[in-house]
Amino acid sequence: MRTFAMAFALSLAAWSTPAAAANTYSLSSAIGSQGEEGVGFTVEISNDEDLVGLEFHVGFNGAHFAAKNAQASTHITDPSYLIANTPNPDELIVLVFDLGALAVIAEVGSGPVTTFEINIAETAPVGDHILELYGCVMSRSDGTGLTIESTSSGTLTVEAMSSDGGSTDTGAADDGGTDAGGTDDGGTGGGADTGTDGSGGTDDAGDDGFVDEPILEDDDKDGCACASGTAPGMGLGWLAVGLLGLIRRRKGQA
Repeated sequence: MRTFAMAFALSLAAWSTPAAAANTYSLSSAIGSQGEEGVGFTVEISNDEDLVGLEFHVGFNGAHFAAKNAQASTHITDPSYLIANTPNPDELIVLVFDLGALAVIAEVGSGPVTTFEINIAETAPVGDHILELYGCVMSRSDGTGLTIESTSSGTLTVEAMSSDGGSTDTGAADDGGTDAGGTDDGGTGGGADTGTDGSGGTDDAGDDGFVDEPILEDDDKDGCACASGTAPGMGLGWLAVGLLGLIRRRKGQA
């Protein structure tokens, strides 16, 4: 009887203990109009171990869309660094890490890690467009990567430009308010967005948080599989390889 009671108690404890979060990535979806700027997206993760770094790629049609203003979100612990770059017009790469002390940047759990914006060209076709999420990496403190169990891409639904040629926020200008002679005539509105200008390139002025500086030394890139378009969880990616390089250099200095 005592054995049965103990077994029952153990099974009850196991049943009542929350399961660890799976290691997943997901990208939100959004709706925007032709010619609209700053359509917001969010990348969320769930992770069952503490992370010292993460990396992901977002693919889109660079002829119609341009990414900008990548920022760390609430599941990221300060201090941390975020590097965002568009190596070609069709891709956004984001890395989040803290190389100063290999500190934890994301504790076990789930939540948003990055937000970014998309500018839509006036010539973008009306309809649904996939923003592909791939090349996802989660790194432990020893530089090894966790297995990514699933990734979920997002969708940008483009609606037709309004008949007067304006975007979805034209109502503010029509009421005689702040847009008259202000934001729509080359003044303050859109000023922060001129760095990317729809070309998909990086903004060296820093307005969108993109930087061109490499984070890896050349000898750290040897054997990296992340640039080959492999499936999530296959290959450690630039971030994990960079962390391994840092660990090697620190051990050599010890």
